[in-house]
Amino acid sequence: MSLLSRGYEKVRSQMGSFISSDGLKGTVFRGGAWLGAGSLVEQVIRFARNMLLTRLLAPEAFGVMAIVLSATTLIAILAEVGAREALIQNPRGTEDEYVGAAWWLSAGRAISIYTIIYVAAPLVAKFYGNAELVPLARVATLSIVFDGLMSTRAIVAMKQMK
Repeated sequence: MSLLSRGYEKVRSQMGSFISSDGLKGTVFRGGAWLGAGSLVEQVIRFARNMLLTRLLAPEAFGVMAIVLSATTLIAILAEVGAREALIQNPRGTEDEYVGAAWWLSAGRAISIYTIIYVAAPLVAKFYGNAELVPLARVATLSIVFDGLMSTRAIVAMKQMK
């Protein structure tokens, strides 16, 4: 066995024991791997969605969708209240009172934002001179509502690295 293959086997066995350990390092490594894999899958799905939209939509319709999706993403980022981060960082973040308050805060924020967008959509469409923006904006921003209604128990599971 060559020196290189022995070194490879040593690193492989150390990584195997590191990954399968029940300690904090193993848990963090596995959690990071899952988050990385989830992020990769999300990016692949977004790329596939965009490729599908370029084939299905006319170029001017694709431009309208780009406006709507960009605006939706920007609004969601700017309106984030940090409820997830608060649950994760707070030592009492797993208690029912905190979890419930975070959910109501997120849900209320999401519904408020959607209501504002629903009312403002005709004004935005008039600004761009494109009436197609009204239904597109109203449907695309439903993702903000769905994100706000996500169970905060999933955040608690992230906090507990499960």
